[in-house]
Amino acid sequence: MPIRWTDNGAVIGRENEETGVEEYLGIPFAKIQNLEDLKFSSESELRLDVYVPPTASSIKKDKLPVMVYIHGGSLLNGGPAEYPGNTYLPKIGNVVLVVIQYRLGLMGFYSYKDGEKIVGNFGLYDQISALEWVKLNIEHFNGDRTNVTIFGESAGAFSCDALIRSKFQKKSLFHRAIVQSGSLLSTWCPQTPASRRKAVDRYCNILSVSSETELKNALLKMTTKELIEFEKKHMYGARGGDRFLIVADDEIVQKDFYNFKNEMKMPLYYGRQTSEGEYLLTRGFPGFKEGEMTSEICRKIMKNQIENWEIVCTDSLLDEILELYKELDEDGNIIFPKTFGRWYGDWLIGSGVFMMAQNVNTFTYEFDVIPIWFHSEEHKGNCQIKPKWSEGDHADDLPYVFGWVLGDKPGQEIIPTELDKKLSRKVIKDWSAFASGIEPVCNEFTKSFDDVAIYTNLPKMRKIDNEKYEKKTALFRKVFEERCAKFQNCDY
Repeated sequence: MPIRWTDNGAVIGRENEETGVEEYLGIPFAKIQNLEDLKFSSESELRLDVYVPPTASSIKKDKLPVMVYIHGGSLLNGGPAEYPGNTYLPKIGNVVLVVIQYRLGLMGFYSYKDGEKIVGNFGLYDQISALEWVKLNIEHFNGDRTNVTIFGESAGAFSCDALIRSKFQKKSLFHRAIVQSGSLLSTWCPQTPASRRKAVDRYCNILSVSSETELKNALLKMTTKELIEFEKKHMYGARGGDRFLIVADDEIVQKDFYNFKNEMKMPLYYGRQTSEGEYLLTRGFPGFKEGEMTSEICRKIMKNQIENWEIVCTDSLLDEILELYKELDEDGNIIFPKTFGRWYGDWLIGSGVFMMAQNVNTFTYEFDVIPIWFHSEEHKGNCQIKPKWSEGDHADDLPYVFGWVLGDKPGQEIIPTELDKKLSRKVIKDWSAFASGIEPVCNEFTKSFDDVAIYTNLPKMRKIDNEKYEKKTALFRKVFEERCAKFQNCDY
């Protein structure tokens, strides 16, 4: 068994039989601190996993690029254990991979008032602690502490974007970032004062208390297990309902986060899926997968979603959205589930990615891939079958980024095509090359239209409709300006 010596002692790993990658799993990097007197998990430790490619030797002094992955899961679930088949990324990319744990749900993102300040974002502080551990220890694993790339998907992408915009960027804890399907320039995070108020009122009602102070005291009395069970019991909807999220605390997330200018000139790579919305919609809207959506239902749900995020919704706004996003069948009829799904994905995620690209110099990509295992009823696996018109859905990029299509991912039978395997190797090489300081190159599997790389396994290359993208971005920018105004001088 491989052994690495750190300042805190020996770390014993194992060698992956398939790839030869050294795996060091469950390394503690921080003791969970109490939130003031909040004894959420005082007995717990946060842990991370380190993967070292077979080219690196503990005897040699090689320093390889480091990639630190921040997992997604709506800030509610997930962890390093969900990524057990990820040894192909370090092997093919010749990088040291670190997958970190951070507090989730109420333990990670509960926020409370302390005088005029808002205190929260504990899960983000955990991520910073992990990066501090990497800076101190990664050289013991042949990693280069001066060349660290953070990357994350979904909630992990929102986390990356928050760290990029924070004052911690200047502490040289990371030097590049790949942001997969998420940006603070969206409707989800950070949480507005009104959204947080809904969470406070909801939990106060559930616990039969009448103030934030009483809510805090009620949560204090719960053990870690009780708190987790409490949260699971009271979640609802596709994303958990009204709950605590990332807040603009002026510590990690500044209240003027939308004015980020990347003064450090950090290399950035932001991207999205073509159709981010279907994953959440098939979970949260009965009948969506089967195509049961009329024009009336589509407009009604759009209006509800927009107003739920404190944006004024008019009939003219709905008309503009439907005109920009309409998807047609062969007979020229609007496919309302697909139309709604494309808009919903941009509403939550995609629009923020491209607004970020317009605001700051960054490389940009779009993932337009249809994994066969999500679309074939004959496929022998436990994957949820998606609508036949779904292309490049939320999280469809992960099997390619981590190389799950190249080997056996425990618990899930993936039967990829040779094209899928080839595409995965291409994506891994691009991600690791970016981490090594090499600019993304659009060649096989990708083409560049106005500096947007398209990753696809579709038979025909789809050219981006730049005029439509400009109109979509302009529409969301107008809506987003209304949202940003809610953070000016806000005290929650």
